[in-house]
Amino acid sequence: MRKIFGFIIGLFAGLASCGVVFVLLSLIFRLPEGGAVQAGTFASAPEAALSSELVAPTVLAAEETAAVPAVQPAVQTQTAIEPVRQASQLSAFVRNALPFNMPTNTRGLALVMIVPPGVDVSPLAGLPLTVAIDPMVQSDQIGAFRAMGFEVLTLLSGESRNSVPALSQAIASMTGSVGVLDRETDSAPTADIALLTLLGEHGLAYVGETGFSGIIGPAGEAGLPAMAVGAQIDRSTDLARVRATLDRATIDVVQRGHQIVVIEMEPNVVMLMLSWVDVPKPRGMVMAPVSAVLRRP
Repeated sequence: MRKIFGFIIGLFAGLASCGVVFVLLSLIFRLPEGGAVQAGTFASAPEAALSSELVAPTVLAAEETAAVPAVQPAVQTQTAIEPVRQASQLSAFVRNALPFNMPTNTRGLALVMIVPPGVDVSPLAGLPLTVAIDPMVQSDQIGAFRAMGFEVLTLLSGESRNSVPALSQAIASMTGSVGVLDRETDSAPTADIALLTLLGEHGLAYVGETGFSGIIGPAGEAGLPAMAVGAQIDRSTDLARVRATLDRATIDVVQRGHQIVVIEMEPNVVMLMLSWVDVPKPRGMVMAPVSAVLRRP
């Protein structure tokens, strides 16, 4: 009996010891509530950190890729408009001058024809001539004269010369002109200042009939092409004197250099010039548009 009783006591003692050990182990190694969820969170934390490092460059790359289409059109637009911007900065003298190669060791005679409304100079088309037209009544004919192969000067006289508003309007309306032909010998000082300013703003040449007593000197000092008229032929001049003036001008070109002759055109003068251009000229002289004989900046 005693052995049996001792065995039972030992059994209970062993069970109690196991229970105590189990409780202690449970306290030591007990997982927090929601252990599976917490374990999943802890396990994904490194992955989340790694994922953020991988996603950040991807997002940045996406942002850069999205930014490229926004930048490229701006660059392309700037490139496309640059030639237009540069073209707009060219002076009217250079932009509207007709292509002309002055032969080596030659001097040019520029014949400037003042063409009144109603006078047809188309028979002279193709010759290196220059026309001067009144901007008040002929500004819409610039295209037609240029299509004939003529250079164009803006004719200034009277109201369009001495009225500053009219002067500004006249020059602005003659967009195909290489310069102005100034026929006013008695100009107002304010108009002179306004004209010089407009010539500089538009980049136009100046041809004057008043010699260097006018504004040719200041125009040249401002870097503008400028030159005085060497001879002029009025409408009242008979044809014999017209031809003699042209012949004398060819000699002046050879002896003195480039010359400008202004001719007031009439139908009979047109026919005379047609016959005159076919006559042999002195060696070293050529007919040329006015831009080819003007002093350039």
